[in-house]
Amino acid sequence: MSSSSERMCIVTRQKHPSSFLINLRPTHFPSTPTSSSSLQLLPDRVASPLSRKKGKGMWVSCHRDVIQQLPADKGPHTGLLRQIPSLQVPANLVEIIHAQLVSRVIYELEHFAKSIGPATPRSKWLSREASTSSSEVRTAGQSGSSGSILVEKEADGGIKVGSAWTVVRRLMEEEVEVSKDDGESMVIKPQSHESGANIIAILDISNLALEKPDSSSETVEMKSDHTIPSIPLVSITSPSPTTTAHQIPLYTLATLLPASSHERIRKAITSILATERNHARRLRSLSRSPCNDDGETTPSTVITTPTSKAASLSTTTERVHTNLLALSSFPCSTITSTDDPDYGVGALPYFSRGELGVPLAIALWRLRCFHGQGWEAV
Repeated sequence: MSSSSERMCIVTRQKHPSSFLINLRPTHFPSTPTSSSSLQLLPDRVASPLSRKKGKGMWVSCHRDVIQQLPADKGPHTGLLRQIPSLQVPANLVEIIHAQLVSRVIYELEHFAKSIGPATPRSKWLSREASTSSSEVRTAGQSGSSGSILVEKEADGGIKVGSAWTVVRRLMEEEVEVSKDDGESMVIKPQSHESGANIIAILDISNLALEKPDSSSETVEMKSDHTIPSIPLVSITSPSPTTTAHQIPLYTLATLLPASSHERIRKAITSILATERNHARRLRSLSRSPCNDDGETTPSTVITTPTSKAASLSTTTERVHTNLLALSSFPCSTITSTDDPDYGVGALPYFSRGELGVPLAIALWRLRCFHGQGWEAV
């Protein structure tokens, strides 16, 4: 987010990365039998990234307190607004932007669930490559990172699979430590320093409503509830002395998002977790040794993954999942040695599975900024 292009807020006159700002554009509303035509200043590409309004745009900080100053008659922004004749700033602009930021989180979550599904070009290629005769295929990503997957064809025909990390996973009870002092401060201790270094957000999926409330009560809730939700930072520690601890936000979805969206959220999360389980099973199946000419199983080297560690631990002790999801991000890479008819000969663009959750993390962070939190990173 900090690497996005800088823009100036028309209210504070301060420059920030555009990810920390809201783009506003004049929007024309034609006349109706009950109202005359008007030109309203409304957010652009906030609810979704699909379309861009025409006309001159301007930027305002993604902060409730700053946005509330736009309808005022005085301030550094009034001169710019007066340059556009008949331009009106809606009195409920804060509620409009808040609703669109919430919609963007839901949009990115559902888009994530569709994009990470099993029928992706990358997963199809990975399944085909397991049965081809090419000597070696490897992803040129960060060595040992969660996002790069190493697939090698052994001399005996076996498949060696490395780094079978998942983008979203449930945290285990032994990975979560709550402070005894206040009962609220939380420390996440991932099983591996590699997975901990890539975690970009923690999602609390507990207490999601089971039933959708009626639309009238939801409208009142969105307009009248100005309670700032708590979005604390949690510490991510690592057993490795070479990896420094860092802090990431903890998003409680039940309080951050309206109850009317909980059903859609549960459906998307259920789909994502099911896909991740299938992804882990698929990689484990690739790591199994094939049979030789005599029908006997040949040995092969298998790189131990977090999934296989969990499987081995589950045989001895019962491991309990929490309602906390770890969302991770991994570097993009390129498959540099393969010939595939679907992609052409030579370099094959790597379908970056490890980066599919980044837009969701950004949408959640922008909602956090709207509530006045997260600005220390600017």
